[in-house]
Amino acid sequence: MRALSGKKSKYDRPTRSVKCAGLKGTVDLNAMTDDERQLRRRLAGLNNSHTRTMLALEAWKGSDCRTAKAYRAKYADVKQRIARVVAELDCIERQRAAADGASFPILLATTGTQAEFVDYWDRLYSGYDEEVYRENIGQPLTKERILKWFEWKNGRPLSRFKATSILRYSSPDEQIAVDATADDVRDFLNRPGGAIWRIFWLHLQHPSLYPIYDQHVHRAMAFLEGRNDREIPVSNARKIHVYLQEYQPFFRQLACPDHRRVDRALWTFGRFLVSVYGEMVPNVKAEASSPPSRSP
Repeated sequence: MRALSGKKSKYDRPTRSVKCAGLKGTVDLNAMTDDERQLRRRLAGLNNSHTRTMLALEAWKGSDCRTAKAYRAKYADVKQRIARVVAELDCIERQRAAADGASFPILLATTGTQAEFVDYWDRLYSGYDEEVYRENIGQPLTKERILKWFEWKNGRPLSRFKATSILRYSSPDEQIAVDATADDVRDFLNRPGGAIWRIFWLHLQHPSLYPIYDQHVHRAMAFLEGRNDREIPVSNARKIHVYLQEYQPFFRQLACPDHRRVDRALWTFGRFLVSVYGEMVPNVKAEASSPPSRSP
C-alpha cells in the first residue's frame, strides 16, 4: 500500500514480521505491545482508505462539484490521521531502540554461603556510629566512657535519670570475671537494669565472649532457623534465657574472625526483615553448618 504522496511508508510491511526503525532485524507481530499492534492495524486501514480516496480524486480531477470537494476533504483528513499514527509508531520505536541492550536494576532474592551472608549484610550496615565502637571497645571502662557507651547504645543523649542509673556500672560489684560460671552470668544479667542493657554491659567487659543482643539480631536468628515467631521475648527473664541458651550458640556457629562484622550483618538483616521489602527474602531454614545469605 501507499501512504500520503504515494510513496511507501516504513510501516507498510507485512504484519507478521515487521522491521522497526532503529532496530536490527525484524519484530514479530506477537512480540509487539497491544498498543503498537493496534496502531499498525489502524495504519493499514488508513492506507487503504487513502488509496481509495486518491483513486476517487483522480476520477473527479478538475471538478469543483460537491462530491469532488467531499473527496478532497476526506483525503486531507486521512492524511492527517496517517501522520498522527506514524508519529505514535515512531515514538514507540524510539523507546524500543533506546531500551535495546540497556540494563535496568531489579531486586532479586538469592542465597549464598555463610561467609557471603556476613559479607553482604555487613556492607549494608548503617546503624550505630562504627567509629565510636572501634575507638572505645576494649578500653578501660571509666565513668566517662561508660556514659559514652550507653549514649551510643541509646542512640541519643541520655536523660538525667538514665545517666544516674548507668553510673552504677562503674561500681566494682558490676564487674564479672572472664571465667564466670553459667549460673554466675545468668545471675549477673538478672540484676536490675533490663536484659538488653545488662547484656550490652556484659559485652563491653568481654566483647569476644558475649555478643550484643537486641530485637534485630534476634529476628535474624529466628528467621535463619526457620522459626515462625521471630520477635524477641517480652520478659527480661525470657530474653536472658534465649540469649544464653540460643543466641550465643547460634552466634558462635557463624565462624568469622571479626565478631563485630557478624553482629553488624545480623543486625542489618534483622532490620531489613521488618521493612517493606522483607517479604522478598526466601523463607529458607539455615543449616547449622552453612547458613545461607539472603540478598534483597
